[in-house]
Amino acid sequence: MLCVSEEKDPRKCINEGKEVTRCGWEFYRNLKKNCQEEFNVYHDCVDRSGSSMDIYRCRKPQAPFDQCMKEKMNMERPPIGYFSRARIHHTKREMPKLNEEVLPEKIPGLQDFRSPPKKDLGTNYGNMPV
Repeated sequence: MLCVSEEKDPRKCINEGKEVTRCGWEFYRNLKKNCQEEFNVYHDCVDRSGSSMDIYRCRKPQAPFDQCMKEKMNMERPPIGYFSRARIHHTKREMPKLNEEVLPEKIPGLQDFRSPPKKDLGTNYGNMPV
């Protein structure tokens, strides 16, 4: 996703996309091989929790699933807020060159809004008639 947003051309990111897909398939194959039963119980609980997906009701089946993931796949559940944190992604791919934006010419006859307004104009209470 980072490659596509930086490059603005998904064709330049085909190899990265293939690698992400391969990694995802490998993860689910390992999950099915090692923790399928625990995953299915947890998944069914979350699925039945309604459209709001209130997973607080599924803490009991979550514990065996987390334990299985830790023991058999050596993966721990990240702490709350982990995926919300900003992080820098290190890559071997070169940073794309950004095009310099060219501003249009100034339209003649328009007021220059970069300068501060005149002191006698405004809606400050000090400038209002008594």
